[in-house]
Amino acid sequence: MLLQQRNISSVTDNANENYNAATLEQNTPNPFYKNTIIKYKLPSSVKNAVINIYNANGEMLKTINITAKGSGQINLDAAEFSAGTYYYTLVMDGVKSGSNKMIIINKIKRAGIKILFAFSIPF
Repeated sequence: MLLQQRNISSVTDNANENYNAATLEQNTPNPFYKNTIIKYKLPSSVKNAVINIYNANGEMLKTINITAKGSGQINLDAAEFSAGTYYYTLVMDGVKSGSNKMIIINKIKRAGIKILFAFSIPF
């Protein structure tokens, strides 16, 4: 019976090691106004992985399915969201593995303004 408990413990430890091998990097650039890249690394043993995006109130806004194992990245388009603070979380087989904060800013459009000065010089 003791041997069986060791085996179960060993399986649990191996599963934890696999999840610990996963990484979720900080998006770059951050803050951003157009698009950003989120890099991640998934162990080959993971069956299902997603990145969930939440607003500052904790409401889930988007789920991105990840099908490739190993190192990968997603390109997130800011046009899908308004300016503000967001959080993204890597979830593998129903277990949250990591979370980061990202900030979307408004792009300031500067119109080219020509200023003409009229000088009146007395003669």
